[in-house]
Amino acid sequence: MHFGQYLIDRGVATPEQVLAALELQLRTTPMIGTVAVRRGALTIEQVLEVLEHQSKTGLPFLRQALTLNLMDDQTAGSILEEQRRDVLPLGRTLVAVGAIDEETLARELDRLLHDAALESVWDAPSTPGTEASA
Repeated sequence: MHFGQYLIDRGVATPEQVLAALELQLRTTPMIGTVAVRRGALTIEQVLEVLEHQSKTGLPFLRQALTLNLMDDQTAGSILEEQRRDVLPLGRTLVAVGAIDEETLARELDRLLHDAALESVWDAPSTPGTEASA
């Protein structure tokens, strides 16, 4: 379950607050081309070339850069990973927009992890010989 939906279901955040946090996440996440230039994997001219081709093909940025042979798979993967590391987690974003405070975030994350652990125990296949015999 998505953490935002979990908070909505528990009445901790409203759908509007989660949407505002997701919009902030989107606005603050660096674009793939920016990450590529920052890492020295592409020049600005190459980013513009990718964008020009992308507007015609509709391919995702990194796939288009690969198709144009501007980078290899390993470089593309590391750029994507760096972008993911730069994304502010939803919980922190909810704090930033004032939807919840740090204490609520910590409490709800603990509860979610506890609930998930219980679900995995209930969903785990039983080991032969451990069932009670009737």
